[in-house]
Amino acid sequence: MSKITAPNLDFDTPALKRYRAVRAMKDKMAKWGIAIGGLSIIGAVMLIFFYLLYEVAPMFVPADVKQVNEFQLPGDKAANTLLLTTEEQAEVALRVQDNGQFTFFKSADGSIVLNEKLPLSGNISAFSVNTQASRLMAFANETGDVILAKHNYKVTYPDDKRLITPRLDLPYSGETFKVFDDSRAITKLSIRDGDEAMMVAAVDEQGELKVIRFNKEEDFLSEEIVLERENISLPNLSGTINQIEFDQAMHWMFILADDRLLHVVNLRDEKLQQTVNLNEQGTISSLQMLLGENSLLVGTTNGKVSQWFMVRDKGEWRLQNVRQFETLSQTVSNIESEQRRKGFFVAGEDGRVAIFHSTAHRTLLDEKLIEGEIKHLTISPRAKDLFIETQTGLFVHFKVENEHPEISWASMWDEVWYEGYDEAAYTWQSSSSSSDFEPKYSLVPLAFGTLKGAFYAMLLAAPLAIAGAVYTAYFMAPAMRRKVKPIIELMEALPTVILGFLAGLALAPFIENNLLGIFAMLVVVGIIHARSTVSTIFNIRF
Repeated sequence: MSKITAPNLDFDTPALKRYRAVRAMKDKMAKWGIAIGGLSIIGAVMLIFFYLLYEVAPMFVPADVKQVNEFQLPGDKAANTLLLTTEEQAEVALRVQDNGQFTFFKSADGSIVLNEKLPLSGNISAFSVNTQASRLMAFANETGDVILAKHNYKVTYPDDKRLITPRLDLPYSGETFKVFDDSRAITKLSIRDGDEAMMVAAVDEQGELKVIRFNKEEDFLSEEIVLERENISLPNLSGTINQIEFDQAMHWMFILADDRLLHVVNLRDEKLQQTVNLNEQGTISSLQMLLGENSLLVGTTNGKVSQWFMVRDKGEWRLQNVRQFETLSQTVSNIESEQRRKGFFVAGEDGRVAIFHSTAHRTLLDEKLIEGEIKHLTISPRAKDLFIETQTGLFVHFKVENEHPEISWASMWDEVWYEGYDEAAYTWQSSSSSSDFEPKYSLVPLAFGTLKGAFYAMLLAAPLAIAGAVYTAYFMAPAMRRKVKPIIELMEALPTVILGFLAGLALAPFIENNLLGIFAMLVVVGIIHARSTVSTIFNIRF
């Protein structure tokens, strides 16, 4: 028997050496390619993360205030300031004085642009602003005459430079009217103007309160608005009246008395709805309506501000204390609401200014801006400029950086009590056609909706996927399987986000337009495949 010898193989031939070298090089290239690809994916994900962090971080940055300039406030130095305000661009400011003088001046250097005199005899004894955004004001003198005025601005561009020209307008024909029948002096005044009516409340020297509703009607010939007077009957109210405010719809009137009692009067039923004793809050030092005129901001001598609005409880309306804000000031001397957001500025007697946002329940700033007492404080319509009048008569201009005050962890993930709601809720409604809309940024409905959508999608997709896999593995023809299986494996590598985007872009409209036919197709195809499967397993011919 011959002996079998192993073949003489030479693994060190030049061809094999070249092959091993090329293979080693390919292995190294694959190794480095996979490593670089993996690191690139990780780096791309990190870049996306840092980019999102870069975009989101400014939402949680506090406000910043920087002084621009200061100068002596223009106008009559012997007169007291009733109102300090500005137009849209914060280039022209307005000082309204108790002698009826309107002084328009440039906020950059204090140079006077226009001086106007209110056509009202005597000194002004009472003053009220409808809203800062409407620019409508009411003035009363010592003989009981009331006149309405409005500051407006015309913007032109001569030589491609913006020119803002202010003017003083007298709406409703500019005529004076009386709240009381005689010529008694008015000490307190409040006005609320709407599309269909205007409410005016006045208090005389004896503390008597009178409220008038002016219904608006359009004259058939002149097409001018005519005011029809209607007296409102009021219930008996206790205490000395300090301030009066109306809500936006003019359904409720809020009356502060004795700096501690807050009477809520139902103007529709002409009855006292509720009286809230604010002793627990402290002595009331400031009262202001928030943007939208649905919420009351109550400032006290202990440096606290509380937000109140009407809610329905067991079929009855009541005034509810919704949230509290703490300041570092000892006393709240002034509250000023923003004109386009639910934010507000609080001035303290020690020269401190705090910035809050009501819905987000967020403190954005609390700093000492000036030395001494803040006499008046106002915010530009865009909330980018802050004007302060000091006790010494200085006008101080600050720039405000406060881009995203409405965002906070509480507003995104906690229940929030919104205006008009009976209780706190998770709500997403980011925008509205109204400028006084309260944005609702709760992410809870979005997160829950995403999970719910994914759950229902899995209920539909999982049975189809399992049944498709079983059919492909056991019942599909080999020739068809060789084509389908690689496609399915390739689809596993594709990002589901991309597939969902393509499906939503192209497939969803097609399914929406052919929904009935697609459901019918699923039923028919299911029956055909079921019959084919039964025929294959049991060798039954249909």
